[in-house]
Parts: sequence; structure tokens; C-alpha cells
Amino acid sequence: MPRQPKIEYAQLRKFFEFYVARYVNVSGLPPEAHPIARLKLLEEKGKGIARVGLRHAINDCIEESIRLGPADARKLDIELS
Repeated sequence: MPRQPKIEYAQLRKFFEFYVARYVNVSGLPPEAHPIARLKLLEEKGKGIARVGLRHAINDCIEESIRLGPADARKLDIELS
């Protein structure tokens, strides 16, 4: 059964919020540059553009997670379960 776009987007957004809160250093960023604030701006522009932007952001999260050590990777797996 194919996923419904609204449900998929909501799940991806939850993951992004989770990852940003735990693994992205946002200290020193002005509020408008915070990743979640940037995503909200995309959402205001349109669902399609927000979906594309969110997918790019999650790809960046995955690329960044390569830097995690084994213990941190296991911790992330557990937290996501």
C-alpha cells in the first residue's frame, strides 16, 4: 500500500525535528536561520517545495551521521526505535 504524502511528510518532519534537537549545533544561529524555522518558511511557500527541502535536509542529516562513532550510532538507533 503506498504511503499517503501527508503522513509521510509528518513522519519525516518528526525525524528532522528529533535530529536537529539532538545532533545539530544551532547555538549562535539567529532564530530565522534555525533549521526548523527555515522549514516553516518552505511550508508557507508550498507543500511541494517544503517536501523537497525536507528530503534534502534529511539527506544532509544522514550524511552527517557518518561522523557518529559506533556508540553514538547505537544510541541513535535506540532513540529512533
